[in-house]
Amino acid sequence: MRREPSKQEAIEARQRAMALLARTCAGELDEPVARRWAEHGARDLKPAETGLVMLRGRAGGDGAPFNLGEATVTRAIVELPSGERGYIVAAAARGAGLRPDAAKARAGSLLHRLNLPERLWPLPPATFSGGEQQRVNIARGFAGEHGLLILDEPTASLDAANREAVVELIAERRASGAGFLAIFHDDDVRLRLADRVIDVSAFSTREAA
Repeated sequence: MRREPSKQEAIEARQRAMALLARTCAGELDEPVARRWAEHGARDLKPAETGLVMLRGRAGGDGAPFNLGEATVTRAIVELPSGERGYIVAAAARGAGLRPDAAKARAGSLLHRLNLPERLWPLPPATFSGGEQQRVNIARGFAGEHGLLILDEPTASLDAANREAVVELIAERRASGAGFLAIFHDDDVRLRLADRVIDVSAFSTREAA
């Protein structure tokens, strides 16, 4: 009987693999990568690109944002044999047990409702604006069949049309029996969606100014 590795063992194995890759010359990777690529049958839609991104942080988790420094990232777009492109919204629907065609249809429906044009679908969300990334994350959450969704200000920073689209998605899923634990700063959204409202300012450890 094969024993599944623990979380720590899996982390250490990944660290060893990443360390090996970091010490390997690019030419040494060409043959094994090409072999595995052929085995999986994936197709390149956009070759890998490497560049720099600025990492951001917040003091104490909720303080003012600041720059941590730059990191090197590499990204590419591929198409799997199942026809899936990219990685997140359709993958979330597949995780709910949908077949590839049904997962793509659900992902497309959600992205359309959230006003994300098809020309953006194959692109990495890291290249999107903040509002577009937010809507992709919302689509990913709603693509699955979760009985409980936890939402942190899902309508923040959205224009009126996209804000209404998100509220309608939440209302529909709520009507179907799903539960929500959500943070909203908009009074009208709370009135439309909430069964119970808790004022979290009562739990703040900060002294009043």
